[in-house]
Amino acid sequence: MKQSLSRIQAVVVLVAAGSFVGLAFNLAAPKGVLSLTARTATAEAAAPAPDPAPAPTAASATTQEPASPAAAPREAKKPVRKSAAKAAPAKATSAKATSPKAAPAKATSAKATSASPAAAPAGAKPVPATAAPPAAPEKPAAPQVVELPEARLLQLQKSAILLDARERNVYELGHIPGALSLPDPEFATAFARLEARLPRDAKILVYCESETCDQAETVSWNLVHKGYKNILLFKKGWSAWEAADYPQEKGPSR
Repeated sequence: MKQSLSRIQAVVVLVAAGSFVGLAFNLAAPKGVLSLTARTATAEAAAPAPDPAPAPTAASATTQEPASPAAAPREAKKPVRKSAAKAAPAKATSAKATSPKAAPAKATSAKATSASPAAAPAGAKPVPATAAPPAAPEKPAAPQVVELPEARLLQLQKSAILLDARERNVYELGHIPGALSLPDPEFATAFARLEARLPRDAKILVYCESETCDQAETVSWNLVHKGYKNILLFKKGWSAWEAADYPQEKGPSR
């Protein structure tokens, strides 16, 4: 009990001492506080007033908005990506449209370059162009051999010119009716006399005495070399015609 009272007394003493010290400080403090406050007010009054910050105008606000580090890059990147995505197909399309046309041009130029002859070295003599060899002359057709029945038919139809290749005096003794005398020994002069009556495209039958006679064959080839292409050779000749008792004619050539 005594201890509790002693403790309470100690506390009361401490509280009283603290109150006394505080009262004493308050009494002494106003003079210093007032002097400090007056000095601070005087210093603030003497200091120049700072310029007021200018209010941002609409123009400055407009110019400053793109300069913001966060918004500007994002806004710029988005249009670039869209334009690149749209431009890429156009490039691919133009490349596809251009490449099929450009490739043949390169191939054509390559062919043209390979086909061009190599340039002749300087000082080389020009090689003369070799003329094409002349075409071989057409081989004349050989006289066609006919037999007695065909010779008789041609004479009856008057579809061929008949020429007797025997000598003139033999011809006058007897010959096929309508035949002209073109003797082999006198071929040049006789042909000049008869040429106007012998068209080049006419069918001509030549005969002589018999198969052992070569005069008809000689006259036939002479006519072939002069350009006649439809020559008939009656090899069995006058002897076969006379033996068949076919019509005969005598006298000089008309």
